[in-house]
Amino acid sequence: MPPPSDKYLRNDYLNNNPLWQSEASVWKAEFVVSILNSIKFTPGSICDVGCGQVGFLQHFRGTYPHTDLFGFDIAPDAARFWPQHKALNILFQIGDFVTLNSRQYEILFWSLILLST
Repeated sequence: MPPPSDKYLRNDYLNNNPLWQSEASVWKAEFVVSILNSIKFTPGSICDVGCGQVGFLQHFRGTYPHTDLFGFDIAPDAARFWPQHKALNILFQIGDFVTLNSRQYEILFWSLILLST
């Protein structure tokens, strides 16, 4: 049986999820923002592992205009969504976060991968 990550490395995920689960991005981001607001915390950096079509990070850019935003995705197909968000000043990277990342972030999200596996 192939590992679950294989579906992201082929076109399977995009073919089965053409919106890349973007419909759930806003409510997830709003929920996180409400928690951060309740503790009066404005993050200096946020990383979304499994950022896909960027809806989650896009929402954060609107809420936290001065926060450094980073997106990682293992799926090469995810990169097709990124050019349309160039003005949001989000740094994207394709590949395995655990292997490639060398930074620390005030907030790290990994939940979208778990929800979409």
